[in-house]
Amino acid sequence: MTVGDRSVPVVEQVVDSTPFCALRRFTRVQVPRRGQSHAAPPDIFLCAPLAGHHAVMLRETVEMLLQDGDVYVTDWADARDVPLAAGAFGLDDYVLAVERFLRKLGCGHTHVIAACQATAPTLAAAALLASEGEVPPLSMTLMGGPSTRASTRPPSTAWRKAPASTGFATR
Repeated sequence: MTVGDRSVPVVEQVVDSTPFCALRRFTRVQVPRRGQSHAAPPDIFLCAPLAGHHAVMLRETVEMLLQDGDVYVTDWADARDVPLAAGAFGLDDYVLAVERFLRKLGCGHTHVIAACQATAPTLAAAALLASEGEVPPLSMTLMGGPSTRASTRPPSTAWRKAPASTGFATR
């Protein structure tokens, strides 16, 4: 990555994983300068979308965020690459995986960003941690998910117009 006019190497490592997701850490290699503070900046946890997306699609976002701290990204496996022996993966598993990763990072030192369908499971995971008395994330940004759309668009009432022939009762 480039910072200012110089190239800075980035180290990538998997710091935790489940059969469905790898938690990848991206860190800039920095040479300490005399008089520079040694306090580590907060970490940034980026929960990438699950369905049909790959974390690589967020490369530019990760590069931008790396200027502010280490970046941890969920890299969800393609379902066809997960062995059947790993079992099913539903919403509750999604929430528990995100909760596990947040617990590993320690929310009190972490900013959280979730995109698209990752917003609801990330919010749920943070709520579970809070219900257990854990320190909340430093901040939480939910982008483009179902919880953010409701505030920008009136709710749909199409369900009320379902034809009687469907067999569904409407009030």
